[in-house]
Amino acid sequence: MRHAAILIPLLAALIGCNRSEPSGQTRLPIHAEMLPAVAVIDADDSEAREKMKGWAGRIIQVNSADDLPDDPFGFTPAYSSLSYSTETLLLWYNAFPDFHLESTRQWFIRDNSDNTYRWNMDLGGSFSRTGKQVEKVTYVRMAIVVAKLPDMAEVSVAYGISDYSWDWEEAE
Repeated sequence: MRHAAILIPLLAALIGCNRSEPSGQTRLPIHAEMLPAVAVIDADDSEAREKMKGWAGRIIQVNSADDLPDDPFGFTPAYSSLSYSTETLLLWYNAFPDFHLESTRQWFIRDNSDNTYRWNMDLGGSFSRTGKQVEKVTYVRMAIVVAKLPDMAEVSVAYGISDYSWDWEEAE
């Protein structure tokens, strides 16, 4: 009986501590995945490359239609009509040499230990590089809509590429 008197308050304290701060990560719902915007340009087209310069690697959090950037892809009316009072639009830009984007898989996670967010994606496609020289550059804008994030929320992107053009027979 003495042991029960000691164990019950101890268990209550341990369970109570666990509720105050969730550990690990929480997968959050993505309300909408916008179609990727893709521009394939010749590597020698300096004018087009200059237009895209500075966009690769950027992550932009949009909490109002007025915050939509003046990017090289432009935005359809669907972007302006989002419910920005309850949702946040996340944009990510990147460039890939000689790559053809064919599929995407995305998920969004909150790290509960420091309240940061990570947008994960798997980009599927094929590389068309035949020689050592890059012939085309594929610029991509990815976009998802999630529940409203704080204005200064820290969001990072992690991505992987699944190369559908890999010749498994050749690798043996």
